Amino acid sequence: MTETSAERRQQRDARRQRSPSRRQDDGPASEQQADKQQFNVYLPQALIRRAKHAAVDQTMSLSRLVELALSAHLDGLEKERSR
Repeated sequence: MTETSAERRQQRDARRQRSPSRRQDDGPASEQQADKQQFNVYLPQALIRRAKHAAVDQTMSLSRLVELALSAHLDGLEKERSR
């Protein structure tokens, strides 16, 4: 059976109630926008879905999750190059 938009909305609202400060790790809104820039990339749909689920599980924004993952990956590459 397919979920209706009302059912999806209820599930989303229930998740928000369990985790009221979903974006607690992002800092104040003014700080978020001050040094951030939009960056569009094309990724496999399955990877996007995994990332979205991971962000919800970690109670952080998708942007923050991608920022942390990309930063960690690039840090690892820099360490390899400096060897």
